[in-house]
Amino acid sequence: MPSFDLVNWVLICEQTQWEVFKPIVKLRNIVLATVFATCVVVVLLVFPLAHFAVRPIVRLKDATAKSTFPPSVG
Repeated sequence: MPSFDLVNWVLICEQTQWEVFKPIVKLRNIVLATVFATCVVVVLLVFPLAHFAVRPIVRLKDATAKSTFPPSVG
């Protein structure tokens, strides 16, 4: 029997391993699902946004290339 200085009684509870770990497993599954869902949402948003954000720079580069090297008349 363990000795404690604060109390003179002990409570012992018996549970199966699954009863103890069930909330832990549920929380783990929720956290993993949240992490993967967040990654998927970020990937689905970042690539289209990056494409639209870079489009003006690409158009400016193309316009600069056309003005620097005009097409040859022939």
